[in-house]
Amino acid sequence: MELTGSEKEAFVRSLFSSIAPRYDLLNSVMSLSRHRAWRRLAVRLAGVEPGDSALDVCCGTGDFAFDLARAVGPEGNVVGVDFSEPMLDIARAKARPDVTSLEAVRVVPTLGRERVADEASRV
Repeated sequence: MELTGSEKEAFVRSLFSSIAPRYDLLNSVMSLSRHRAWRRLAVRLAGVEPGDSALDVCCGTGDFAFDLARAVGPEGNVVGVDFSEPMLDIARAKARPDVTSLEAVRVVPTLGRERVADEASRV
């Protein structure tokens, strides 16, 4: 049975919501902890500097957004967007006082592209 567009969306949303509490562990296990080095490389390749702004689309539990936030510093701005509220809940819980430039933003699924574009225009 093939899923329709809205059924696929609901399935993916449900999948990410269900794995959210274990996502970071799964990421470490499946990548043999290489995801940390990949994120550091991605930040370097992004070329962000102190005071810059960045948008992390599909930020999940926020790890890449936090790495970007450290790179742009307190005078910069990083916005993380994700359609999975449980993932964003974990990102918010992981936020530390020394990384104040991350704002986890929930993307409304039916307005996903428009909401991402709106957030991007503010970055």
